[in-house]
Amino acid sequence: MQQNNLSGKELEQYNYHRSALIELCARVGGVLNEARNIQNRTEHYETPEAQLKADSYTLVLIGEFQSGKSTLFNYLCDGKELSPVGPNGGGVRTSGCKVTAHPLQDGESNRAVVYWRNKSQLLSALGGLLTVCFENPTSTSYLTEREIDLDKYEDRDKLAGFAWQELLENKKSRLLKDEELELLRFTLILCKFYDRFAQRCADSKIECNIEDAVRLVSYPQDWCKKWQQIEEWEDKKLSSFSEDDVNFAFCAGVEYFLDSAVLRELGCSIIDCPGLFVSKWATEIVERCIKDADAILYMFAGTKVLTQGDLKALQATANMGGKHKIIFGANLRVARDQWNRILDNAIIPTLKNNGFENPEVHNFHSAIALRSREFMLCECDCLPPMSEQAIKQDIEMSGKPLPVEKYLRRLLTKYVDNFTDYEESVVDYDGNWPALEQLSGVPDFIQGANGFVVKNRAVSVLVRQGSDKINASLKSAKADLSTMVNMLQSGVDEARARLEEYKKRLQQLKEDKGQFVSNIENAANEAVRKIEEHYKDRISKKLEENRDKLVQITRDNLPGTWSSLFKVKNKYKKKYREEIGALLFSILSSVRDEIRDGFTGLPSFITFRDSFEWNQREMQGEIEAFGQLMGVTRMEVNFPDTFAENANGMVLGRAEELFEKAFDEIGTGIDWAWTILTLVIYKLFPTDRKRAEYIIKEFMPKYQDVVFDYLKKCMNQENPKGPLKVLNCAKEDFCRCFERNIQLIETSLHLQQSVLEDADNQACKLPDLKALIEKLEGLEAECRSIETGICRDFPA
Repeated sequence: MQQNNLSGKELEQYNYHRSALIELCARVGGVLNEARNIQNRTEHYETPEAQLKADSYTLVLIGEFQSGKSTLFNYLCDGKELSPVGPNGGGVRTSGCKVTAHPLQDGESNRAVVYWRNKSQLLSALGGLLTVCFENPTSTSYLTEREIDLDKYEDRDKLAGFAWQELLENKKSRLLKDEELELLRFTLILCKFYDRFAQRCADSKIECNIEDAVRLVSYPQDWCKKWQQIEEWEDKKLSSFSEDDVNFAFCAGVEYFLDSAVLRELGCSIIDCPGLFVSKWATEIVERCIKDADAILYMFAGTKVLTQGDLKALQATANMGGKHKIIFGANLRVARDQWNRILDNAIIPTLKNNGFENPEVHNFHSAIALRSREFMLCECDCLPPMSEQAIKQDIEMSGKPLPVEKYLRRLLTKYVDNFTDYEESVVDYDGNWPALEQLSGVPDFIQGANGFVVKNRAVSVLVRQGSDKINASLKSAKADLSTMVNMLQSGVDEARARLEEYKKRLQQLKEDKGQFVSNIENAANEAVRKIEEHYKDRISKKLEENRDKLVQITRDNLPGTWSSLFKVKNKYKKKYREEIGALLFSILSSVRDEIRDGFTGLPSFITFRDSFEWNQREMQGEIEAFGQLMGVTRMEVNFPDTFAENANGMVLGRAEELFEKAFDEIGTGIDWAWTILTLVIYKLFPTDRKRAEYIIKEFMPKYQDVVFDYLKKCMNQENPKGPLKVLNCAKEDFCRCFERNIQLIETSLHLQQSVLEDADNQACKLPDLKALIEKLEGLEAECRSIETGICRDFPA
């Protein structure tokens, strides 16, 4: 191929500015290291020297399916057919294989890296198929292992069964589109062979030679034929396919590193993307490439007009921020003269109407360029093995056995006849194949693309990856050093006085904390006392209300004579105990039901809650104010919700058990009362009524004491928490939250103290700091000057 230095001046300017930036990076790095060391920083300031030396730049080929991207890609790789081509010229539809070619760097050799898809990526290629299969309408937006796990045989079996059924039904209906048909086939391949590829998918990538990589990412030669036989035989086991036939289905992409004169001339890497909107997985790949691309070649088939698919793809590219990166290429399918009329009357107006101002469209016939290059290599016995294999596959599929050279000549004859509308013939170019290559228009396109690439490359590599990052590092270092200078110049004494003020405020905060805690403690004790008094009062009133009944029961059970007292003692005592006990238990039960409903409605508890919340708000306000004063942004001013949670559970859950024990104690009191009655009281009060009243009067406090003792246990029970436990827990939470904030403040004060000590030690460095800032400002001026030169030589 004829080699032209298509942008010699621009390349010279580009390399001049790049060299200036690399040289500047070396000096910037030294000054930034000085700045880092003088501040005792552990992290480095970034300098983009490595990125500038790598000089990485990417041109992405996108367009609708079968727009000729792969053909152009293979030509740009010096005629090596590296980008996979499917049956009948179609690309790898379902695998969504992304193919990248990099020009070799000095000292490198030809090689390839093949990337394997993980489980999520394999499932992503299935798009809406799983939604239908698993009847999960929510999964249309994003598909992961939540719907299916490829490691589970039963999931793969279910999915394969669904795909097979759809495939067989299509034999009758013929309703599926080609893409849908390929998707079902891909699903069956995936389910059958996943076990054999699982480890490779987990390992992510392998390195290999270029020939092996081409084999891994290409369709088998008889792909369609095998599927036709499988459907006819209803061969669910897919016995016609071997592991070598289906490598492509598990490949995410491949990177080629190769010695290519065309790539070197373009000065960038190129990526051949799958067709937009062919599958969910393919669209995701293209979207990522558009966002990361430095330049985009949008290719459309040069036939009559732009398709709706083209317009949709262009709009999507613009929406993803790729509009300013686009150049247009039309891969012609009609004669040149006819196409020029279509271009002027339809294509250009359509592009303008869709927001692309002054579009420049490069017209070429990529197949003529590729095939003429292959024909030249074939004549010289230099045709690469992967290209020869691809051509032989095409020959086999055509059904007309021909030698490779003769087949290529026949193709070129057809292409040239159509392209020139029979005004020229391949015969006219015998012995001058570079001229035929020039006829294709691709060399002219490369010349135009070269200028576009160089200009955009200057902005991307030299400005965004170069001067912008240098400036950012210089500004950051200068700001850090200026902060140090300002701190030192503002006076260490002033900073120390401020630190002492913080310490005094902290001491005051600790004293206020003691008052807050004391307030809560007093409020808790008062609440407990009033709760106890409330229930004592309730029990006392109940006992008093039933005094006459107690007296009557006692009177009715007293023996009539002294002698009968001893004869029927046990009988009277048992009866008396049962009757008096039943009455007392009914009194206690009424109070028990009230306690079981909970303590939180009592006025004394509400008073405590209000006091707790008020003290909490006051303390939060002080802590927040201190945090703002100190610049501490991590103050923990939100108290735990333990108090509210425990208060809601503050009821008597074991009332039955506790009051039964109280009843036993009352029974013991009755035994005691009976003993005194028999020994003393009988003679003192001859009237039954007086004796009964005396007994009740003497032993009423005993009954009260027994009930109050168990009431105290209720107040302090463990689970659910009684009032005493809840209130104490609230106070402890309050103290713990306060102490955590005190620790944060003290840590901040300690750091402030360290800064002051460092400032004392570094005050003598002021002259050095100012000199270093001047150096940084000088480098900033140099960087701005270089950037101005770049923008002058490569205007937007």
